[in-house]
Amino acid sequence: MEKSFSKIKKALLIGIGGGADIVGTIPTKILLESYGIKSILGGIPWERYSIDPYPGPRPFSQIINKTK
Repeated sequence: MEKSFSKIKKALLIGIGGGADIVGTIPTKILLESYGIKSILGGIPWERYSIDPYPGPRPFSQIINKTK
């Protein structure tokens, strides 16, 4: 891995999502900085429009053609 990083001087790490995705870049930042690569963190908060009126698991009452 050291050979792969030998020519890299800087890295931009971006999390895209609800806002906490940037936290997932922290282990990568720590690894890169251990090789002397300066890392900058950035985030793009993004939420998709709600398409599903009932997000999450379906209750049994919403399942059609079912048998108990």
